[in-house]
Amino acid sequence: MGIGGEYIMLFLIAVVIMGVFAMIGYNMAAARNKDPMTWAILCGLTGLIGVLILAATGEAKAEIPYEPLRVRDDSASRAARPVESAAPAHTYDKAKWEVLKEVDNDISRSSAMALQLGAKYEQMLAEKYLTLGDKSYLPALLTKLKEQYDAEQGAAAAITNSSAAAEYEKFMTKVSANDGVDPDNGLRVVKAVEYNGPASSYHGGIKVVYENGRTVLRNKSMTRPFDTEAKADEWGLDLTKP
Repeated sequence: MGIGGEYIMLFLIAVVIMGVFAMIGYNMAAARNKDPMTWAILCGLTGLIGVLILAATGEAKAEIPYEPLRVRDDSASRAARPVESAAPAHTYDKAKWEVLKEVDNDISRSSAMALQLGAKYEQMLAEKYLTLGDKSYLPALLTKLKEQYDAEQGAAAAITNSSAAAEYEKFMTKVSANDGVDPDNGLRVVKAVEYNGPASSYHGGIKVVYENGRTVLRNKSMTRPFDTEAKADEWGLDLTKP
């Protein structure tokens, strides 16, 4: 065999060895959840070095079985619970109450007094009176309703005042940081007070007076400008007229 034949023989042996290492790399990579073709090529070209590197990557890891999200089925418990229906508009005999107001002056006056507090208070009076059925309880019932009304109004006022204070603090912080000038319009502020005037839609807000006399009522969601403070106050008063 000549020199050329020896080279061919060596080449074939090298190809066989590369093929063996490529197959080893392919099988090892597949067992380790890696790309078999990539590692087959690497191991075929690098031989034992590639196989050792692949072996160093660790044993094959078992795949985590897919488990669908479990949602608790509480339809049985929902069925066992009673369904709460919405409260009816009237829990008393409205027709009977209207007749009593027509034929009895004491009941009519008491109903009118409760209605001054609000429709719900007149309804509460009707419910309680028709349960008791005794006119001697009317003064006590009205007293209780007035106490409840005052308590609810006090709570509402506290919320409104708290909102106004927060709006005032927020506005003044912004103005103070800008040397007394409102950054929204470039005007210097000469007065800012919590607004509790007749325009109830702006309760919980503030009244701001600028150096040019312009006045603005503002709260978290609305802003209304006026040429003068007097016009702002007059506009509020107009809202209270029948």
